[in-house]
Amino acid sequence: MTGDAIRYCIALSHIAHIGDARLRYLLARYKTVDALFAAPEKEIVNRLNNAFSRGSVGTFDKNELLDRADKILRESAERGIAVITYDDERYPAMLKHIDNPPFILFAMGNTDAWTHNAVGIVGTRYPSHASLRYAFTLGAQLAAHGVWTISGMAKGVDAAAHWGAVSAGGRTVGVLASGLDQVYPAENRNLYERVIASGGALVSEYPTGTIPEKFNFPKRNRIISGLSSAVVMVEAAARSGALITTRYALEQGRDVFIAPYDETNTRYFGNHRLYKDGATAAASYEDILNEFDDRFMSDEFYKTAKLNHTPVRIEKPEGYIPALSRPEEPRLFISQPTLKPAAAGSKHNPPQPVIPAEPLPEKDALVFGTITSRTHIDDIAVAARLPVHEVAAALMRLEIQGAIRQEPGKLFSRI
Repeated sequence: MTGDAIRYCIALSHIAHIGDARLRYLLARYKTVDALFAAPEKEIVNRLNNAFSRGSVGTFDKNELLDRADKILRESAERGIAVITYDDERYPAMLKHIDNPPFILFAMGNTDAWTHNAVGIVGTRYPSHASLRYAFTLGAQLAAHGVWTISGMAKGVDAAAHWGAVSAGGRTVGVLASGLDQVYPAENRNLYERVIASGGALVSEYPTGTIPEKFNFPKRNRIISGLSSAVVMVEAAARSGALITTRYALEQGRDVFIAPYDETNTRYFGNHRLYKDGATAAASYEDILNEFDDRFMSDEFYKTAKLNHTPVRIEKPEGYIPALSRPEEPRLFISQPTLKPAAAGSKHNPPQPVIPAEPLPEKDALVFGTITSRTHIDDIAVAARLPVHEVAAALMRLEIQGAIRQEPGKLFSRI
């Protein structure tokens, strides 16, 4: 698309109440952006109001729209922001097949990002520590296996997933509900920089100068799911806005996974609803990759990572802020392990055996009692006489507290 055509696209997108669907309707009638922009203003308005609801689009001044477009193009160029229209070869192919794809995308960083396998990781802005750890670990493990992480750059689960990916040397895509010149929340400034520096990308359908309005976030979520082969819900209450992303995912034909959860905790009522609707529980990254391995192997990035894979040590990167802005509910988990002093020449501090600080919750104690050495999750479920998703939730809590460790193949051992 020529420079003038991109300029016209941006200008037309700023007609009041125009929207992506109406723009595509006009392009289908006029065939080219140049022909559309050359049409009389009154003719464009009449076409739209006849095809859609009357009065939905008012009059406009092309010169004013062009001035606005020029300002956006100038600011984008100054910030290194690429402007990608629907007809651009860089436009994500997966997005073209969703309902109402964005007509224009603004992107910073690696605009090749969305040609690779990706999994969306979403959840509440105010997660539990367990959910933060799960999101961070999942982002890191997927990245280590050559799978990109897609999320929304919000605080909480989103930020943890992005940080996990970059901590493992992987790549991630952040989808914003504002212009790319806006850092929201402000605490994520380091994360913005790390995403780009690691070879990832930031993307938005909103031009520079657009602040993160409330109504932008639900609309943004269709892009997160649209860029993903699957979406993982980490933590969502019954009415969490994060559930909008999984709704879009289902409408778009994407697979939906859920993190292990406690069905008696209101924090996870959204997870439980998804489980009852058919979502798959993902105790670890293996549950996701087992479903997608054949499909993902067509991506050289994934294939190379799989052939060269070595276990990743998951560490918090410099600048990581796992903000919890609301107090957590009391939890009856075992205490964090204490560490012995490192032996001379030792690379790691081996953990001491964990001694419960207080009685474990009944299900956790039951699950812990079935674990010996390298016990498979299915065997644990049989021995404990519990559903696998409840066992997975208990295992995650025990692992977070340092009582057990997970090994490849869904095997668990006491520490």
